[in-house]
Amino acid sequence: MQRDDTIDIVKGVGITLVVLGHSGCPTWLHDFVYQFHMPLFFIASGWFFSWKKEFKDFAIRKVQTLYIPFVIWSVVFLLLHNIFFKMGILSAEYGYQGLVNGLYSWKTIIKKTIWIVTTMTQYETSLLGTFWFVRTLFIALFVLYIPMRVVERYRKDSLVALCTIGAIATLLGGWFAYSGTQWVLKPVIDYKVCMALFFIVLGCLLRRMKSYLTSAPLLILVTCIVIFTTAIYPTDMAFRGRGLADWIVLMMAGTAGFIMVYGIIIKMEQLNSVCIGKYHEAMAWIGKNSFVIMAIHPLLLKPASFLKVYLCHLPLGMVGYHPVIPENGGVLDGVFSIGYDPVNCVCGDL
Repeated sequence: MQRDDTIDIVKGVGITLVVLGHSGCPTWLHDFVYQFHMPLFFIASGWFFSWKKEFKDFAIRKVQTLYIPFVIWSVVFLLLHNIFFKMGILSAEYGYQGLVNGLYSWKTIIKKTIWIVTTMTQYETSLLGTFWFVRTLFIALFVLYIPMRVVERYRKDSLVALCTIGAIATLLGGWFAYSGTQWVLKPVIDYKVCMALFFIVLGCLLRRMKSYLTSAPLLILVTCIVIFTTAIYPTDMAFRGRGLADWIVLMMAGTAGFIMVYGIIIKMEQLNSVCIGKYHEAMAWIGKNSFVIMAIHPLLLKPASFLKVYLCHLPLGMVGYHPVIPENGGVLDGVFSIGYDPVNCVCGDL
């Protein structure tokens, strides 16, 4: 299938929103971004998904693009864990949602490496927390490919099979949300894998109807849906056990968010502006390198935390907060706080 640069731009927007959501943006913006930023990637994967390849070719491709980079980055960060700890990037007092760190022994490093290689778990969640996406995508693609390849071999109706698999995964995700159960066949099938399958199948279907995704009334409608769901019930891809509302809102906001982003990109391309063309080239490049950005952006946010610690006379260990140092009120204020926090700190000392 010929590469569609528009989807690379969608991924560029997606990874930009990931960084934005981790950078300490205001709560309203954080909630808006989280409604649809990860579904963007799953739908984009579905856009390019094909079950026409032989299993060997499909498996090699996914191992090369997902599994091997996941293992390399995970092992590298694992080996650097003790260095990060001694530098103050990781802390024994502060961390993400109460998760703190300590020095690893070689036995622990070896054990975690085995888990990384065999199950794609035990990676450094403090700095590679977004890697749940890579593992989930890797599993979901194989779960979808195998039955679709069987259907292809027996020359059955692939569209019916695709919709059936998507419906089963979606209903199972709804059962997870309703029952409060997170896993089936732990650690393979969980709520995130089921919702990933929904969005991947959706991406396959939306590709077939892409000419209908750019009408102005539809773009206004989907934008209103994302704003409305953000206002009344913010959610994301995480399993929260709050009931069916999470499941319903995620599907609505994720679908609407992709159509919104895709439609706006197409509308901008139709303007034939040189500036917009350059912007889209940059976003396409970002999209093609989203894996690297996903891996390193938590580290790139740490200078903001060090600067805040220095200017506001905070304990050095607070740099260990992930992704950035929270405010007293609990709202993240990392990169966004650099402009006003130093002023507050200085004025507060006067």
